[in-house]
Amino acid sequence: MTLGNNIPSIKRMFVGIDALKKGFLASCLPFIGFDGCHLKGPYREVLLFAIGIDGNNGPCPIAYAIVESENKESWLFFFEWLSTLLEGFSRDRPWTFMIDRQMVITYLSIKFKLLVNLINFLLIIIHFEIYILKGLIYAISSKVPPAINRKCCRHILSNFRGKFPGALPKQLFWQAAWSYNEQNFKEAMVKMKALKLEAYEWLDKVPTKLWARHAFPTDLKNAHITNNIFESFNNWVGDLRGKPVLTLVDSIRAKLMNRLQKRFEKACMFKNKVVPHVRKKLNEIAKECRKCILLFASGNEFQINECNVSYIVDIKERTCNCKVWNLTGIPCKHAVAILINKKADLESYCDYSLTKDFYFKVYNEVIHPILDVEFWPPMEVNPSKVLPPVLRRKASRPKKARRREPGAALVVGHMKRSSTLKCSLCQQFGLNKRGCQGGPKRDRKGNFKRRKVD
Repeated sequence: MTLGNNIPSIKRMFVGIDALKKGFLASCLPFIGFDGCHLKGPYREVLLFAIGIDGNNGPCPIAYAIVESENKESWLFFFEWLSTLLEGFSRDRPWTFMIDRQMVITYLSIKFKLLVNLINFLLIIIHFEIYILKGLIYAISSKVPPAINRKCCRHILSNFRGKFPGALPKQLFWQAAWSYNEQNFKEAMVKMKALKLEAYEWLDKVPTKLWARHAFPTDLKNAHITNNIFESFNNWVGDLRGKPVLTLVDSIRAKLMNRLQKRFEKACMFKNKVVPHVRKKLNEIAKECRKCILLFASGNEFQINECNVSYIVDIKERTCNCKVWNLTGIPCKHAVAILINKKADLESYCDYSLTKDFYFKVYNEVIHPILDVEFWPPMEVNPSKVLPPVLRRKASRPKKARRREPGAALVVGHMKRSSTLKCSLCQQFGLNKRGCQGGPKRDRKGNFKRRKVD
């Protein structure tokens, strides 16, 4: 951007590190979460970032950008460069995306752009949080191929509780969202319908493939229904949000460099075929499978009875009609009961994306250190001078605290003081010790003592 004096000014910048790109494309699932946070400097920029998930269920940063605000141009800029970085989003398996503040985007190819306006209208009808002004739908439909969509259940619940408060509707909502199979999902929805018909109708308008776990495709081996893992990057950046832009960019690079090496050293200490997250899960499942009754059908096909419910497990195809194994890539308790009976290695029946070898590929790359600017050789650049962004002042006093969602609990240590006062001397309500006029006070034996007043 050029100002009136013909001196260019920084408007936005994209940072993509080759080591992160190679690690993500080599070993991470085709699952990306997008989020953003406001910087605390005088120019009020926005930090956008793309986060993947490694095999140990941890966040894996891919790229980040600093833009002037969240709008159509800035999102288009971000996705255009991200598409270039990730080689046009080419992958064997379809991509799945979660977007900033958990707004679901319908990702269409350019030839289907005419459908975007209709989709936007439908999303508004079903009470989604639409960020059309931020340009997300336009940016994604232009730069990203068709992909699978998910919406964060925590933010669906936030809208849901605004209309239907109460503990029981919330409990039934999570029961429906967490269900791995359609039968358990329908059972929760029937209970919701019997409890409150309006709540059932509101939730029934939301397409199940966007939020209900049972409707997710089984080839991704990822059952995340919230965006919490991506929002943790905000906390990871921490106080760097208040630093100048160049300091922020280099500090994030340095933290990523250190993080990559620490994760690699940690991976070298893994003792099992699978990552620790999966090994811990297998140990828990092995305890739960004790109630399962095993019935043989053939060499690879079995029937498992649990609490008067029958399940069919195919060891060769690695499927169970409870769909836990299908969706997560980790053997369910019904499959584990069979594998333990066959004295088979549980880790060998986990998906390859959850193994130690696959995890190594993410953090096998190196981000090399960079010398301080004082040690850089002299360079001739044109233009020789670049101004900072245009200073934009917002109306009213700037807010530092984040807006809480409806029904969110207060942060411990930041609760408002109770309006009821009680004096520690006279034990009377409505005043404190500083305003006490010598009222009665009990001694250790329970007798009243009167305070002397000068």
